[in-house]
Amino acid sequence: MKNPALLIAALFLFLLPACRQQTNVDWLSEPYADRQQIISQTVHDIFQAAAEKNIEKLESYHLHNPKFTKFDDGEHRDIMDAEQGRVAEREIFTAIDSFTFNLVDLKASVFDRTATAAFIIDYKAKLQGAPIGGKVRGTLVFVDDAGQWKIVHEHFSTY
Repeated sequence: MKNPALLIAALFLFLLPACRQQTNVDWLSEPYADRQQIISQTVHDIFQAAAEKNIEKLESYHLHNPKFTKFDDGEHRDIMDAEQGRVAEREIFTAIDSFTFNLVDLKASVFDRTATAAFIIDYKAKLQGAPIGGKVRGTLVFVDDAGQWKIVHEHFSTY
């Protein structure tokens, strides 16, 4: 062959399909066990940051962009955006004197780059010195943002 560049291009086109990584992962049924463990640990870390009243760390777990949504049984009953969710969370955790929790029946499910965590929070707290507590159902939806799992939706309701 008179043109070596043409030979290299032809060889490249011939070998390209063989070099591509073939993945036949069914993201609906694949357990993604390593990511599932990361999500479970992240949920624990989120509530630990809340217990420590580390608001900046707590906020770092959220994806603060227009796609973020949140709603709960509190006074903010409408669907909140990222800024409304941030303000509501700050109000709650700055008003609480102490907060302890136990996550019950935590189930993390991963769908490739999206994940959900559903759980029950058994908590005790002090609000202006008065003890409060109870159980709350929670659901968090996460997306993988450049290797970090960020919350894009929160829903909390009384148990």
